[in-house]
Amino acid sequence: EYREYLEEEGKLEWFEQAALIEKHFVEHGTDLTTDDDGYIQNVTGVTIADSDYSKLAKAAVDNAKAGKILSWTAYASGSQVNLVWAEGTVDAKGKLTSLKIDTLQGEVSDGIFAWNDKSKQELKYDYRMHDGGRTMSDEEYREYLEEEGKLEWFEQADLLADYVLKNGLGNVKLDGTKLAEDAPEAISAVTVNVNHYVEVMKELLDNWK
Repeated sequence: EYREYLEEEGKLEWFEQAALIEKHFVEHGTDLTTDDDGYIQNVTGVTIADSDYSKLAKAAVDNAKAGKILSWTAYASGSQVNLVWAEGTVDAKGKLTSLKIDTLQGEVSDGIFAWNDKSKQELKYDYRMHDGGRTMSDEEYREYLEEEGKLEWFEQADLLADYVLKNGLGNVKLDGTKLAEDAPEAISAVTVNVNHYVEVMKELLDNWK
């Protein structure tokens, strides 16, 4: 019923509008025209506000000029939005020398959308992937991770990015949203959903080449 409603009303879901914004950036540059309330006016089919999309796109252009390359995607899950990106550094000889994965989350609350103050990489252990209820102190949480042999989100993301930097994506196979069971031993500890991370890394590597 919801999809029928969207089609009948000529409305687009958030991820569809995000794709239109990305297409606009590629074809026309990073400037977005907004009204007094911040809603985008110069991209047909887009009705959402410019929640730092143009700022991020301009930063990507500046990064490229400084030898940094970036690829990103965005997706929504319920009221939550995830902005996922891979960022790399290229040296004077054109060699990729670093690769990093990150995610910034945002959420709609009472009809108002806002990004979190920090990305998952910036949160480090405070993201609490294995302690959502925050029942442990910082020290207890780190001890728990070590005792259980678990890795926090940023540790898993770094493990995957470091592997891809050194070995490429050739052996990184997916089973749905996660790594396949026969994943290389070096990334066997990566248990989070990685499909979006693989997507942005592939795009980054394809564009760099």
